Amino acid sequence: MPSDLSRVIDERPRTYRLRTPRHSTVTAELGGAGDPVKIQIRVSRPIDLVLGMNTSPVLELSSEEAWALWALLSDGLGAAGDPPDWTAGPLPAYGPDGQALPPMAAVLPVEPF
Repeated sequence: MPSDLSRVIDERPRTYRLRTPRHSTVTAELGGAGDPVKIQIRVSRPIDLVLGMNTSPVLELSSEEAWALWALLSDGLGAAGDPPDWTAGPLPAYGPDGQALPPMAAVLPVEPF
C-alpha cells in the first residue's frame, strides 16, 4: 500500500555498533546526508587487549560509497542464507557524546498502530 508520508532523514551525527559472537566489533559513524561514513572493524585479539592497542583500520567512505557497500553486502550475504540471530535489529544509535539518541519526533513507531 503506497504511503503519503515522506521519508524522514535523520541528520544528527550518530554511531552504530554491533558485536559478533567472537567479540569483534563493527562500528559505523554517520553524519548528515553529505557527510562521510566511517566504518571500523575491531577484531578482538588477546594481544590487543593485553597491550591496549587498537590496530583496526578505519574506512572513510562518501555516502555514495557507503550505499554501494550496503547494497553489495545485503545482496551478497542475502544469497548466502538467513542472517544469524545476533544481527537482529533495530540497532540503537548513539550520539557523539556516547549517549543513546532519542527517537526523532516525526518518526513513526516501530510497532504498527
